[in-house]
Formats: sequence, structure tokens, C-alpha cells
Amino acid sequence: MATSSLSCSSSLVLILLLVAVTPVPGASERRLPITTTVTKCYPATNATNSTAFSADVLSLLAALPAAAEPTGFATLRSGHAFARGLCFDYAAPSVCHRCLSLAAKNLNLTSGCGANSHRAGIWSDGCFLSYADNNATTASEDALRPRVISGADPQGGSASYSELQRLASVAQFLAAPAAVNDSMLATVNATAVSWDYAARSTTRVLAQCARDRTAAECDRCLEYSALVAASCCWGLDPWRDGVAAAVLGFNCYLRFEVSTERVPLRQRIGMVVNHYPFTTTVLFALVVLLVMGGFGHTDSDD
Repeated sequence: MATSSLSCSSSLVLILLLVAVTPVPGASERRLPITTTVTKCYPATNATNSTAFSADVLSLLAALPAAAEPTGFATLRSGHAFARGLCFDYAAPSVCHRCLSLAAKNLNLTSGCGANSHRAGIWSDGCFLSYADNNATTASEDALRPRVISGADPQGGSASYSELQRLASVAQFLAAPAAVNDSMLATVNATAVSWDYAARSTTRVLAQCARDRTAAECDRCLEYSALVAASCCWGLDPWRDGVAAAVLGFNCYLRFEVSTERVPLRQRIGMVVNHYPFTTTVLFALVVLLVMGGFGHTDSDD
């Protein structure tokens, strides 16, 4: 897995362009959906009896939703099979159970990845479920980072490099607190204004890890996902209203929800004054001088 950090220049951009970065203790009131479902299957890598393994997996998939329902996470073992379920964010128990039940139905060995697959994972809008013949993460799983996005015209108008770097810097900031949190989850609201102050954009960023991974594994996984979030051309930027996007991993999950609102003219003027007090004072003084000069010129002509 790549472990390099985002550049110092991107951190500077973050400081200059973000109006506020405020930790959020709970789930957002408005949750944008990502309807895409992603499935990944890996072929068998050992001589485990396929019939016995298939039976173990099917029993685990049936039991996992109820096991994960109370806390949003569970890992189970039966014979040579392991299964893991993770519900994203602060999902209600009933929502978590329903999401994992549907994922298990889609992933079971008869309708999903097939009897010859000894490792598989499925990501939906609200949860992740996987099974394997052991509980260690393979290099292929560790490197896997599909990106998904939904919303109005999700493929049009790719974000600029600086915009993606800015959102990725926020995501990178969340890696450390998520790794040491009991729930291995952290959220933040990143608020920015457009260059002409006509719009205010809020991007809610969620970083979450599977709770059977170590803090170091969680931190490394989210750092890598942040790097993937910063890469080019996938339609994510802080000025796309109603867009939700995610970077998927076997051990962690990174989500962005963007909402944008228009700023009334009076507030825009106030924001300019607050952000540039010296410049606005000088401009105001120049206007006053020009106006007074105009009146003086009129009087002299009379």
C-alpha cells in the first residue's frame, strides 16, 4: 500500500481556503445516498474443502446481521471461514440489520461470487460485508480502492487539483482520530466559500475503519484512501450540490457529502468586509473622496 503523505502545499491551501473545520459528534441531519453496489471476489488460494467452506460461509452470512446490529460491527468465525460486517456512520440498529441482510443475500455463494471464491466483499450505500478463509488482509485487498459517486451529473465537470487536495487534506486529518476512537470513526464538516462569495459549500467527511484492525492499520488505510481521493477526474469537488462520494476499502471507508447554498447579497458584503477589513476601508475612503471631490467640483462651477 502507498504510505506517502499529502504535500505541505496542500495543507497550506486547506488553511487558506477553508472557512471552518469543525468536528461533528453525531450523524448529519441530511444524508445523501450512494446507490452503487460494488462487489469484489477472489479465487481460492488453498486446499480448503470447498463444500465445508461454503457451508461455513453461508451460516456466517446468515448470523452476521444480528451479530452486528447492536454496535454496527461484528466479526464471526466458523470452521475455516471468517465473516465481517460493518455499518457506516451512526446507523440505527434496524437500519444496520437490514443493510447487512441485503448484502449477505447478494453475496452468498449461490447468487454472488460463487463456490470457488474464498474471499469476497460487498459495499453498499450503508454497509460493508466480507468473508474469507482467514482474518488476515491480503496485499490485493489492501491495495483495492474503488471510488463511487452519485448525484446530479456525477461525471461532469471534474474538480480542480487544488479542490481535490483540499478535501483529501480534510480526510487525512481524520485518520488519526478515527484510529484511536473506540468506534474507529470520525467525522468533520469542512465549510468554504466561493471566490466571489456567492455560494457557501459544506462537505461532510466520514472516516471509518473495521474495528478488528489495529490503530496503525486503520490510520494507514485511511491515509491511503485520502491519497486516492486526491487523484484526478472523478467529479468530486466542493461546489457540486447534492453529491455523495466514497473511497472503498476492505479495512476502511471514506465518505464525502457535499451540499451548497447561495449566500444573500447582504451576507456576501459582510463576508467581504470581515475577510478584507483593510482593503474595504481603503476602498470606502476612496469612494468618499471621489464623491466629495465631485460635489466640490460642482460648487466651484457655480
